[in-house]
Amino acid sequence: MKKIISYIIVFFLLGSLSPLWASTSLISSIEILGLKRIEIDAISSILGSSVGSTLSKQRIAQDIKRVYQTGYVNQVEVFFDDQKGVLTFLVEEKKTIVSVGFRGNVEEKTKDLEKEISVKAYTFVDREKIAQDIEKLKMYYERKGYYLVGIEPVLEEKNDHEVSLIYELEENRKVSVRKIDFVGNAVYSDKSLRKVIKTKEKSFLSFLSRGGTYFQELLELDRQLITDEYGKKGYIKVKVNNPVVELSTDRQSISITFFIEEFESFDVGSIELAGTLLEYETLARKKIELKEGETLNTLQLRSELFAIAQVYSERGYAYANVVPKFDLDEEKNLVNLVYEVSPGNKVWINEIKISGNERNRDKVIRREMQIAEGELYDSSKIRDSKQSIQRLALFENINIATPRAGSDEFVDIVISVEERDRTGSLNIGAGFNTLESFQLIGSVEKRSVFGTGADISLNARIGKRTKLFNLSYRDEHFLDSDWGLAVSAFNLDQRFTSFDLLSRGGVIGFDYPLYEKGLKRIRAGISYSLVDKDLSNLSPTVESLFADGVTSSTTLSLSRDTRNLVFEPTEGSLLKVTNEVAGTILGGDNDFNKLEFDGRWYFPFLEKKGIPFLSKTVFSFRINSGYVAPLKENGRVPLFERYFPGGIFTLRGFGLRSLGPKIKVASSTDPGSFTTGNFLIGGNKQLVFNAEYIFPIIPAANIKGVLFFDMGNAFDNGESMLTLSGQRQSVGFELRWVSPIAPLRFAWGFPLDQKEDEQWRKFDLTIGALF
Repeated sequence: MKKIISYIIVFFLLGSLSPLWASTSLISSIEILGLKRIEIDAISSILGSSVGSTLSKQRIAQDIKRVYQTGYVNQVEVFFDDQKGVLTFLVEEKKTIVSVGFRGNVEEKTKDLEKEISVKAYTFVDREKIAQDIEKLKMYYERKGYYLVGIEPVLEEKNDHEVSLIYELEENRKVSVRKIDFVGNAVYSDKSLRKVIKTKEKSFLSFLSRGGTYFQELLELDRQLITDEYGKKGYIKVKVNNPVVELSTDRQSISITFFIEEFESFDVGSIELAGTLLEYETLARKKIELKEGETLNTLQLRSELFAIAQVYSERGYAYANVVPKFDLDEEKNLVNLVYEVSPGNKVWINEIKISGNERNRDKVIRREMQIAEGELYDSSKIRDSKQSIQRLALFENINIATPRAGSDEFVDIVISVEERDRTGSLNIGAGFNTLESFQLIGSVEKRSVFGTGADISLNARIGKRTKLFNLSYRDEHFLDSDWGLAVSAFNLDQRFTSFDLLSRGGVIGFDYPLYEKGLKRIRAGISYSLVDKDLSNLSPTVESLFADGVTSSTTLSLSRDTRNLVFEPTEGSLLKVTNEVAGTILGGDNDFNKLEFDGRWYFPFLEKKGIPFLSKTVFSFRINSGYVAPLKENGRVPLFERYFPGGIFTLRGFGLRSLGPKIKVASSTDPGSFTTGNFLIGGNKQLVFNAEYIFPIIPAANIKGVLFFDMGNAFDNGESMLTLSGQRQSVGFELRWVSPIAPLRFAWGFPLDQKEDEQWRKFDLTIGALF
């Protein structure tokens, strides 16, 4: 009789075994069926049952467990033919996942979600691991503020053996912060502490920014920010406990409560500098600004610790450490400070290693390094190198580590970068301003062409007054040198109040860094331009005074840049001097010399005074001046090279290019009705001064207010531009919003010396450029 018994592992674990397994039958052969991709040896090699052994239910149970534990199978069935002694394992293989993807993720990037899961392509389907990954993804989304996310795994059949795993996502909206409370705070009000932390309550303006959205990862930062705020007033024992987060019953909003124990404030007692100071003690002492008797400011203390350590790390001591020691006098509320310095040994650079740059070549990063292999360790050079790499704007994240390289005397510099998702862009859109009305705007740009670091772009702008087409190429390191190369070709059609101008031409230029350290950069440049300019719609009288034609010129430039940010700087300056010489000797029709200066200065206001609102404000000043003169005796400066101030980019409150010298010209050529009118010819020199006070209105949305004072004008030969009598002046205010689409400026200017043909108020709106 043939006895066939089939059990899966669940029955074995429950002990539901047939007494037929008590048979003392011998196993004559073992067969493994159902395998299509797994080698038979992969299963047979782990079986405890063997040919010639007695059939054992305990051993069969262990065999089934072992087969399941391989992770390759969905189900195992066992058959035994007692007449032939054949033991058969029928195995159903798990299918292979050939790809893992996500569908429905709009707010979160696929590459970030992939980091959270353990199931990868070309692994077997494991529903338990898939379920674990779903929980990981839910936790990830909760950290991002999505408590209503829905995740459903879908296995899409490719063939009999392969599937694609797709996580179907329904992100839904983020949870909003309904209320933030503080318990135990007496020194600071709830309102003051809400301004300090990054998490914000939802308000009617939250749609302009990320304010009011819950981010779990911000809570630890908020605790530190509250601690730091108390530290400014000497509360060094303050405790900010883990906040309590309560989710509403509908899971759409939360409330957060911070519990604070303030204790007492401490003043500075004595200050001592100790440890191994070497020959740098004088330099180290200069970094200590805290004074005995004043309230201890822990932020300032932290800054001083870093500054002292930097004295040593800039001189080869890579492992320099400065530890503060506190001796508290609880009765007098004093703290005696000891700065303990441990410089360690001098260290040299072994090797510079770069990773993460898949599209950009190593040289793009390596040539920004301010320190070389074999040099003495210098933390300031490493910091400056990181800033230089950041200025490339090719990478989202840049991390520089300095691990030991075999011994305590050497370190490697390991640079890890994360490239931006897109370094090319195609933009087509429309804009509006009070000068052009509507504009059509388009651009194609590719950063770091072929991974070389060079940029190429094509731009077009078509408006009521201006039509521009421009093709440009820029390489900061031409032929892998320190020389920068810029080439451009353009076609520009402009309509001004007094004339029209069509310009066609190109420019090629080189520049060279004379000095680069940290944020400070000095560059010199030279360029050549060839432009054909055609004037039209001129009065016949004026047309006889000013010629058009080809302008062939060379320009020398010198610039100094110490701004902390290229876009919306808050500190530093940008100074630039240019001198352009055009002449027939260069193959052109026009002869002139133009010297120009543009200087911009930025000063953070009350940055270190601890006043939350004022500490985020900035004073900005600008001086723009120029002088152009003919090279030949009795020559004339071309009309299009003269100065016409006025408008949102020079003197607000006045019309675009509306200021400067005017002449009387005939407005009618009919001898019987001869009349004259004023024609704006512009000046051969210009001086413009702008002063601004910039302050935040809605910081979370990056909306700022600006109070301004503008002064300046253009002047002709024989007129002094340094006298106040000839200067036009205006005051006013602006709203500036760096929106997700483009920077917006709304300016209201009021001339202080309004003339008959001028408005008492001038409003300007522009999109796409700041002052």
